[in-house]
Amino acid sequence: MLNSKIIFQSNDGKITQKKILTDSKDDDVKFEEGYSLTLFDSALGKLLRFKVEGDTFDFGNFNYIIKQIN
Repeated sequence: MLNSKIIFQSNDGKITQKKILTDSKDDDVKFEEGYSLTLFDSALGKLLRFKVEGDTFDFGNFNYIIKQIN
């Protein structure tokens, strides 16, 4: 899952996020192809671990579904 590109969307379809899970704290790379970096050990990173396409999770006040993992 590390370095995976993950697209997830809120259940109401209003929020779509594109993330790359990383263990690097390298500040030189912020975005890549529209994806922002998320640390593997961050709160969101921990929620995304071991997920597969179609899985859901709660983050903040929203419920999200994993749309794509590359």
